Amino acid sequence: MSDLLPLIRTQAETYEAWTTAASEGDRQLNRVERAVYRMKASESELLKPLLIWLHEPGREVFGDVIDRVASLVESWLVRRQILRLSIGDMGRIVADIIRAHERTPPAELADSIEGYLSRLNVTSTYWPGDVEVREALRTEQVFRRFKKRRTRMLSL
Repeated sequence: MSDLLPLIRTQAETYEAWTTAASEGDRQLNRVERAVYRMKASESELLKPLLIWLHEPGREVFGDVIDRVASLVESWLVRRQILRLSIGDMGRIVADIIRAHERTPPAELADSIEGYLSRLNVTSTYWPGDVEVREALRTEQVFRRFKKRRTRMLSL
């Protein structure tokens, strides 16, 4: 327990810095801060465990890999939200991503996670493609369906 508490504190401080930055309206957000902003706007905390895991002390994942992983997983989640697909299994999938990639070398992490998401093929978890999202955005009244902050999130 004495080894775990400093780790939890470090991770909490890191997450607090992201949330503080994401709530400041007058600054340019980095990729992770933008993901935190979008989580708040979409009222979803699903990416939080993944972001914390990627920044775990000693993990040694480069910033460009973290940025790409955040983009990939966020794309998967936001596309599902746009299409009104269930996000009930998403927490389990995020946990599975972490578990399945615990030993993946950092340089291979983004490609491996992209492959993992691409292989999800059931309605409750699949990653919607561009054509499906474009059609939904073309035919649905997104600006009326989503709250203002969620609509703004889609444009960032």
